[in-house]
Amino acid sequence: MVRHYRKALRRLIAAATAAGTLVSLSACQSPSSRPSPMASPTTDSGPILVASSLKQWGALAQTIGGSDVSVTSVFDGASSQARNFEPSTHDVDALRKATVVVSNGAGYDPWAAANLSKGAQSVSAAEAVGALDGDNPYLWFSKDARGSVASELTEVFSKLRPAKKRQFTARLGAWRADEAALATRMKKAAAKRTGSTYASDGTVGYYLMSDMGFKDLTPRGYAQATLAGGSSGSADLEDFQHLLQHHQVTLFVTSADAAAGTDPAATDGAGSEQGDTHTDAADQSHSGDDASKTLLTAASQGGVPVFRLSAAMPPRFTDLTAWMSDIVSGIGTTLPTDKAAGDQGNDGRQGDPSPSPTEATPHSTATSRTP
Repeated sequence: MVRHYRKALRRLIAAATAAGTLVSLSACQSPSSRPSPMASPTTDSGPILVASSLKQWGALAQTIGGSDVSVTSVFDGASSQARNFEPSTHDVDALRKATVVVSNGAGYDPWAAANLSKGAQSVSAAEAVGALDGDNPYLWFSKDARGSVASELTEVFSKLRPAKKRQFTARLGAWRADEAALATRMKKAAAKRTGSTYASDGTVGYYLMSDMGFKDLTPRGYAQATLAGGSSGSADLEDFQHLLQHHQVTLFVTSADAAAGTDPAATDGAGSEQGDTHTDAADQSHSGDDASKTLLTAASQGGVPVFRLSAAMPPRFTDLTAWMSDIVSGIGTTLPTDKAAGDQGNDGRQGDPSPSPTEATPHSTATSRTP
């Protein structure tokens, strides 16, 4: 099953690379994230101490482990700042005392691996699916990455507590049922519009939108600059504006982290600072909030519905799949049906979308034409 997940995600990344949306991944596989061999299964009866670099993966560990684990999530703030996070002495202590450490990888949380104790069992989302440093790191939005991590957690927990293997396996089965229901909701949401397409000013939602069946029409140059953490050139920004102003996509996905005002230093999900609102006179490049505001205006002019997506798991959620389901519901609400899009025509355009991370005020579409 883990091998199936890895192959599936590699096909997804390869397809995006061929379209110019993502920087290509290395053909070389990173080391497997399967735990290092243990001398013998432990027979301890207490909860397994688990430390997770991110709240997202900590929530999944709790779902699989249930009452048989004690999970500490080191970083639960705006996840777009995880790269620059400096763990406190308390955080380092939690990582080093943990029997199992769950990390994201792909260059996103290097401080987790750096503080791994010698005897700890490591589960890395990136290693589970073959993602490398420089690849899109928002792996918790990928159904394949979630599936790989859930399977590996079940395996690790079962080896550490053999007597509880049946319980861990049962929880994995229940979680998979929830993920299957989520997949059904994804299909229904995307089915509201024929030939659903989207464009985004960041990389946060790529895996999620792909899982939902949306085709990514983000201009190639803009997407590559964003993934690399650089600034978009004027020509790339103009291409993006034209795409939105002429309603050539079904949906525009933008970052909610900085727009909602929850984290002034948050990035747009691709490494550029949202607070950096300037145009470089030397290369005419646009960065941060400046480009995002320009694109939001273009989306409004073209009547393209806007959805704000946050990389951070909101405090009110303790279950990763439940959060994904809430996001999918928000996207479904934002998208007008084919009939509604045709009926609205050029009328009823609304103002700026809601800053909610999982809900947005849909703009009436200017035309029913499908790109």
